[in-house]
Amino acid sequence: MKELFSELKRRNVVRVAIAYVVLGWLIIEVIDTIAPRLGMPEWVPTFFIIAVLVGLPIVLLFSWAYEVTPEGVMKTEEVDASASITHSTGRKLDRVIIAALVLVVVFLVYERFTPSSGEAPIVAPQVEEGKPSLAVLPFVNMSSEAEQEYFSDGITEELLNTLAKVPGLMVVARTSVFSYKGQSKDVREIGRELGVTTIVEGSVRKAGDDLRITAQLIRVADGFHLWSETYDRKLENVFAIQEEIAFAIADALKAPLGLEAGGLVTSRTQNMAAYDLYLKGFGELKQRGPGLADAVVNLRRSLELDPEFGPAWAALAITYQVLPTYVGEFEGRRPEWAKFNVLAQAAAGRAIELDPGVALAHQAMGTVHRINHRWIEAENEYLEALAIDPQSASVLEDYNEFLDGVGHWDKSIEYGDRAARLEPFRPVFQMASAYSHLSANNLAEAEAIADRVIALDPTFSLAYLVKAEIRVLAGEYEAALAILEACPDCAMPTRHLWTAALSHIIAGGGPPENFDAGDGYTWAGLIYALVGKNGLFEVMKVTAYNGAINAGLTQYGYSFMDEIRTDPRYKELVEDMGLVDYWRQRGWPSYCWSKGEDDFECGAPR
Repeated sequence: MKELFSELKRRNVVRVAIAYVVLGWLIIEVIDTIAPRLGMPEWVPTFFIIAVLVGLPIVLLFSWAYEVTPEGVMKTEEVDASASITHSTGRKLDRVIIAALVLVVVFLVYERFTPSSGEAPIVAPQVEEGKPSLAVLPFVNMSSEAEQEYFSDGITEELLNTLAKVPGLMVVARTSVFSYKGQSKDVREIGRELGVTTIVEGSVRKAGDDLRITAQLIRVADGFHLWSETYDRKLENVFAIQEEIAFAIADALKAPLGLEAGGLVTSRTQNMAAYDLYLKGFGELKQRGPGLADAVVNLRRSLELDPEFGPAWAALAITYQVLPTYVGEFEGRRPEWAKFNVLAQAAAGRAIELDPGVALAHQAMGTVHRINHRWIEAENEYLEALAIDPQSASVLEDYNEFLDGVGHWDKSIEYGDRAARLEPFRPVFQMASAYSHLSANNLAEAEAIADRVIALDPTFSLAYLVKAEIRVLAGEYEAALAILEACPDCAMPTRHLWTAALSHIIAGGGPPENFDAGDGYTWAGLIYALVGKNGLFEVMKVTAYNGAINAGLTQYGYSFMDEIRTDPRYKELVEDMGLVDYWRQRGWPSYCWSKGEDDFECGAPR
């Protein structure tokens, strides 16, 4: 045995084995890291693992049977011992091993300090020391029909919302936990990634009116089951089950409820068919895209069955507001924005009338007021929504956009960051503070966030639009066009307007003499305005008054706006929009300030 080991060392088999294992591990880890970011199929990392494992014995046999000589590779038996250069080859292998180990250390440091794509959050949730915290993983659909998936997802979210009402309990937001749907990760690993102390998981089986829900509470530290239960009930008892689970979990965590039984699950319908349609429509609303048209149909049908179902009215209001943005034939059309804003206002008003405790309804009404430039009323509604549900990333994001629109950039960034912490896996919430940084002219920060979002989701179009806008501001029009064309799979409905504007400018055309300001909301007008300031005030008015959900170009802190804000037409515009009245009551932005009771001045931020 001793002689065999000595011969293995002499033939450098041991060194080859060490070098192969280190390099093989490094290749596997690098492929596993970059594969999701490059959009590679899921089988690619597995293929490399198998290839490395299969290759190990082949390489070892080759290193035993063959030797490198000055004349080339020869069989070991054919090499005279006195002419062997295995000692020289061994030193080269030592250098290879050292270099490989250095690369391993560099890679491990990179992994430690860089967010990975798709699985690790961009911003880790902030959990207070000693405070109970949990995540509700998506309940598994055990029904015989796959299309019942929306029901199990809906039950998961309803339970999550119920638990969020427990005082002193931190609950991770929906999208963060739904990113783990279908994964086979250990719950302890998920808990560590989400920064929580406990995990709730379970399953739902629905057959007609029969319902079986199982749930269990698991401690992240050691995987110990703190509580578990199975509920066999009729569908009409679904709300009672949600509340029972919440009370049982609170008891297991020793979290004081401070509520009487029946105080957690409210604002619900007694019509289970209406509830089922609500879950289906609300699921389609959360997905955005063309499915929003189906969401309107299902939510309306739900309300036909129960016209006093407040949450369905609130969901319908939000659907009306986002429909023109996500459904291509409505995008950017001012008459459509105005029509849907009227419908959203009626639906949100009905929801608040039926139940003022629905946060989504106040959020929708806040956006209605924001579109109509009723800034004080809008802010009051957003604050009311946050008082009801302070952990709603959706409300936080809308309030973040509101603060951005009125020029309160620091507060906007603060609320955008809060939304991002609650929803670390959803790009739209990561982008919340990016837009605020963009408005505040913090372009490097905005671009860094956009880059992280693209690493999280390479097809998220808004991140590319932000990067392109930054390149336009720098006068790098070819680079901006290249960014827009770098993502052919992005759902970017305004791409043709951006690319047409950029191509026109790159070709030497400059801003068109008769620019159609009707395209202002799509930001093609922004490109033309930035290049030659041609019709800038016209573009600003269009973006402010076309029914969009922001204040147009008025809120941007770009350096070129410093001069624009000294123009009397800018003062007239912001006064006409009602912003001055808001600023006098709620605080001035950095770029405008009071000059007594009847006058004000705007200019470079100070």
